[in-house]
Amino acid sequence: MIFESDYTDYRLSNPIDAASPTGFLTAATQLRDHGFAILHFPDTPKPEMALATVAGRLSLGEPIIPLLYQKKSTRQDFGGSYADITAKRNGGHPVFTSGEAQGWHTDGLLDEIGSIKTTLLYCVRPAAEGGHTTLLNSGRVFHELRSSDPEAANVLTDPSILGRRSTLPGVDAESRGPVFKLAKGGEYLTRYGDTAVQCWYPRPEQVDPLRRALEYFKRSIANDPSVTLQVLLQSGDCLVFRNDLLSHSRDAFRDDPEQPRHLVRALHGNVPR
Repeated sequence: MIFESDYTDYRLSNPIDAASPTGFLTAATQLRDHGFAILHFPDTPKPEMALATVAGRLSLGEPIIPLLYQKKSTRQDFGGSYADITAKRNGGHPVFTSGEAQGWHTDGLLDEIGSIKTTLLYCVRPAAEGGHTTLLNSGRVFHELRSSDPEAANVLTDPSILGRRSTLPGVDAESRGPVFKLAKGGEYLTRYGDTAVQCWYPRPEQVDPLRRALEYFKRSIANDPSVTLQVLLQSGDCLVFRNDLLSHSRDAFRDDPEQPRHLVRALHGNVPR
């Protein structure tokens, strides 16, 4: 079970050689057991080629476009199969074109919990400073919360407890759903996050259990090194992770104006295998 994985094993963040005969098999095994893997392309191919190779070798299928970017008002700027993530002045996107830190979140703001199963992040060029990505085994934290405070954990499974609202300028859209949902096989699907898009809708009797649940997550993230793992992608690295089971965040970064940080993202509806 991925929620049982211990992220204090530093070897999990070692890049796997994508050119090795066993590289993708090793990555698939790590994804199955731990929910993520980093593949390294030594020849640093173009992003579309690298992402298509990863998707093909891991049986991910074609990239999917999140519901937020299928809207008429967003499709032209952000509705492609691949999303460029690079800081731009007046770029128009609160995440893709910003160098500010991004809190815990899962990809697919308006999409149903568990529908976007895999995220690929390919690094064309790292920042001059900062820009670490941190993975959170949110299912592990939730599993521990279920044992220590079942009432608080149950609130996070309420089907209307969490709204996620667009922060794109001029886009009024929100989706409601649970924070966690039990999946077939015993894993915990997640939408856990702590950014500006989160809107909470507890009933009166849920206010205190929700407070306890969110405080538990904050304490666990701060004090338990086994639930988080930080990576700094280098050129040619492709981070693959289970977006339906893990949350992620990003540090702020500082760019070299001549060589700005540039990542390319693809989202997929299939589980790596």
